[in-house]
Amino acid sequence: MKKKKEIHIAYIIGQLTHGGAERQLFRLVHNLDKFSFKPFVFCLSENIEPYGTLLKEEGVFVLCLERKNNIEPQRVFRLAYLLIKYQIDIVHALLHIGNGYGVLAAMLAGIKTFIPSIRSEEMNRPMHIRITDWLAMRYAKAILANSERGRQVILNQWKINDEKVYVIHNGINIDHYSNKETKTHKNIRMSWIGKPTRAKNIQMMLDVAEMVYRSIQNTEFRIIGPGLSENEFELSDQYKSFVRLMGPRRDVPEILKNTDIFILTSRSEGLPNVIMEAMAAGKPVVATDVGGVSELVQHGKTGYLVPSGDVEKMTEAIMDLIEHPEKREAFGYEGRISIESYFSIEKMVRKTENLYLSIIEN
Repeated sequence: MKKKKEIHIAYIIGQLTHGGAERQLFRLVHNLDKFSFKPFVFCLSENIEPYGTLLKEEGVFVLCLERKNNIEPQRVFRLAYLLIKYQIDIVHALLHIGNGYGVLAAMLAGIKTFIPSIRSEEMNRPMHIRITDWLAMRYAKAILANSERGRQVILNQWKINDEKVYVIHNGINIDHYSNKETKTHKNIRMSWIGKPTRAKNIQMMLDVAEMVYRSIQNTEFRIIGPGLSENEFELSDQYKSFVRLMGPRRDVPEILKNTDIFILTSRSEGLPNVIMEAMAAGKPVVATDVGGVSELVQHGKTGYLVPSGDVEKMTEAIMDLIEHPEKREAFGYEGRISIESYFSIEKMVRKTENLYLSIIEN
């Protein structure tokens, strides 16, 4: 067989729908040096909108291994066969499902260059996932975290040699986000972007919105994300006068452009893409201090950090920014500078490529 010129990388992920890890995978593969690396994306379900379709449109190899049950040994064998068939050099797995199937398939295929990633500090997972995570950590040549906090969680949880765990921060294309003031709305607009999961804690967002609205009626809270349209998410009547459900959107840069304050209420996080996007758009952020959020938001400089679940403190922080527009402007300006300086797509991609090369060389 003719010798390959490129390094073949297999990316393994549970789905390619709206989500932070999925978005980062798309940005990485989209910007990868295609002369040196050939990407193969294996999705462990049929859920590939929008990022799977976007990658296919670029000519990237994307293959779905459709899910029928939560645990399917036959998919492990099929994945192992595909890794051999396409002469994969490095298996790069994302999230717990990707890590589990990825490590088992890599071991079966005899591929020793395996890179799992942990992108959240939440470690309370079902037993079978904890077992495959443990195996992935032990088998890995390198382990990726997207924040320093995440790295410490990995080290403390799995007792791994610290030289094995690398931090590569998420990257963003700042040119997609305008920080120019285009305010045509009278109300103060707050935006929240996420999924209606326990980790994202949407109820805290609603409680904060209600407390703010009691004091300042010219406020509007916009909730954006999959499963959050009016016909999908049941919103109590008490919130309907000041909370707007907008569902999943592809015009997030435009939404952020017309936002005054960005809010994040998560119980756990990695390095949130939505905060990076809000800061790139020049918006102040009020967020819970979880995961790698403090590596993005500098308290009192680019936004405010509050304890997870503390509705009163988050309300106070938002009220302060509503009452002081000069702070909103200053925080937004500093936030955009920070993203531009430290969290570009180019830096994320080059660091990942260098990691691939160092693993192959060693």
